[in-house]
Order: sequence, then C-alpha cells, then structure tokens
Amino acid sequence: MSEAKFVTEPQPAEAVESWLKAMKYPVTRPDIVKLHGAKVLVKSSNGKAYYFVTSTSCTCKAGEFGKMCRHRKALEAVLRAKEAEKKPVEAPRRSFKPDGWD
Repeated sequence: MSEAKFVTEPQPAEAVESWLKAMKYPVTRPDIVKLHGAKVLVKSSNGKAYYFVTSTSCTCKAGEFGKMCRHRKALEAVLRAKEAEKKPVEAPRRSFKPDGWD
C-alpha cells in the first residue's frame, strides 16, 4: 500500500487560497491553514507562498537546514492553544460544612 506524499516545497499563495475556496474549507486564520493532525500550511511573511509545516520540519529555507523557524513556532502556538482548550478548568474546592464542623 502506498503512503500519502506531502509537498516538499513552498506552494504559491494563490493556488492554496483557490484550493481552500474550491473545497469550501473553513479558514479562521488565513495565515495558518490546519491540515490533518499536527500539520499546517503557514503563509510566508511576504504573502506569496505557503510552507508545509510539521512539528519537526518546514519547507522554508531555515527549515531545509533543520533550523527552528517562525513557521514551526506558529504551529507550536496552534498546538498549545488546542491543548489549552482540552484541559478542564478546576474550580477551587469549597467546604459546605458550617463553621466549626470538622
């Protein structure tokens, strides 16, 4: 069985935005497009391309050399926000016993 192949080079912004529109893909932040799992497309600083980003790699120049880049930092921020949504908020414990009852 063959595995899915992902892009290994930056994709033109117009192509990605056309694809998103054609697929009626809900986009809340046009600079970060969430894909499956911990994979995203992050728009370049000049707005002309999208980089394919995972937690360990990015298709930008810095990513090609294994460096941490702003695109990977953006993914980390998205993942942290997602984890924060999952954590239940703990209410402070209160005693319902009248004063003096132990």
